[in-house]
Amino acid sequence: RGTEEEARLLLHAGHFVWMRGSFELARDRQLASLAIWRQLRRGDSLDAAIVAEHLAMALDGLGDATAAARARAEALTGFRAHGATWWTAFNLSKSAIDHLDAGDRPASIAAANEHVQLVAQLGDLWLFGLGRTHLAGIAWRDGDYARARHLTEEALAAQRGTGHSHSAGHLLLQLGEIARQEGDEAAARDLYSEALALFEAMGHVSLAAKARALLEATDGPCP
Repeated sequence: RGTEEEARLLLHAGHFVWMRGSFELARDRQLASLAIWRQLRRGDSLDAAIVAEHLAMALDGLGDATAAARARAEALTGFRAHGATWWTAFNLSKSAIDHLDAGDRPASIAAANEHVQLVAQLGDLWLFGLGRTHLAGIAWRDGDYARARHLTEEALAAQRGTGHSHSAGHLLLQLGEIARQEGDEAAARDLYSEALALFEAMGHVSLAAKARALLEATDGPCP
């Protein structure tokens, strides 16, 4: 039987390897952490909800969207039960995408709107950028590339303001995809190259590989 300290260490150890693209190991550590909270009869605690959120992130990285959405829904229930406003806002921006994937557009819009309202209350620049990132994803799916680019640029400015390189790198890739969709291969290459440099500096192997593959898919040799 584990302890609270072990459960929290597993959470942080899982997030550490998630930041470097080791999604299977991240998933396993979050599952182990969650198991301890349940053994301790604290499966409905805020700590357990935070682990479930990180588990969803690892499952997203593994491409298991169904399991990720299930873990994220479990986390949201916990956040609401404990009045954890920051975590609720964090969760809702991605839950909006989950609902869209499930074909429930009204629920997606409701989650996105609640996220925006909570972020306005909190005044958190990083959360603002996160929400704009996912709203841009919704606009992209709607084929509104101009809105997707505007929201992504807003998100990138916010995340550069926070110094959060991981988020900035993702947004550079997103802007690169929008540029390619609009036929601007040169701009896409510049954006992918900038993202690649960030991910290589972070030591994030999987995202660096993704950026490199996108570069190779554009016109011209990969640097």
